[in-house]
Amino acid sequence: MNLEIESGNSYRSEKTNILIKIKELINNVKGATSEKASDRSSASVSGHSFTRNKHVNLPRLQLPKFGGDILEFQEFWDQFTAIIDNREDISAVNKLSYLQSLLLGNARSSLQGLALTEVNYDIAKEILLLRFGRTEKEIVANLQKLLNISAKATLWEI
Repeated sequence: MNLEIESGNSYRSEKTNILIKIKELINNVKGATSEKASDRSSASVSGHSFTRNKHVNLPRLQLPKFGGDILEFQEFWDQFTAIIDNREDISAVNKLSYLQSLLLGNARSSLQGLALTEVNYDIAKEILLLRFGRTEKEIVANLQKLLNISAKATLWEI
């Protein structure tokens, strides 16, 4: 009988130690998770800042410049939208400033005269999308490119 009581006490003691260790592990995991969440910092990409995790070393992103070639607009616009336009922590005035800094040639002149104001950011986006982002204009540009290929060109030269 004493042996049974001692083994019961030993079992309870071991159970208590295991529960304490489990609670410590859970607290360690919770602490590590909150440290990771607070381990975020601000970084700069081509002069544009964003929040990233310290543990990830990504190459610097270079936003492309857009000079007015309709065939290059969609790639430019997708990157600009993903990196700048979708960010809620960047004001519309700053977004417009970033956008204007990335435009060259015809694209830049299409926004000439727009003041750097919050309202004008949406207007600038609309102007660019109407002028360069229209599918039918892209189709025409592709057809013109195809028509400029010499009739004598072989498949390998294309």
